[in-house]
Amino acid sequence: VCDRSSIGWQQVMESRFYLYPVHTSKTFLLNKTLSSALYLILLRFLNRDYVGAMRQIESCYVDTDFTPEEQWVFAQFERTIDDRHPDAHAC
Repeated sequence: VCDRSSIGWQQVMESRFYLYPVHTSKTFLLNKTLSSALYLILLRFLNRDYVGAMRQIESCYVDTDFTPEEQWVFAQFERTIDDRHPDAHAC
């Protein structure tokens, strides 16, 4: 989804990929970092999986400033602004 060859990606990302362990119930993915959670939300949103994105959003909260990596991933949500679906606006 994101251009991993972009300079912005390479400058802020600690890793060029995220690994998501599968919960033992095999019903959902686990997030080890906030940036990986934000990226998974972004992927679900871009895939128009609004219910999955909203479930993930409800489990994300932070009380500190974003790291540069988290800021970069969060900025990618700008790509979803043109989504006119009512569920997209609900998210």
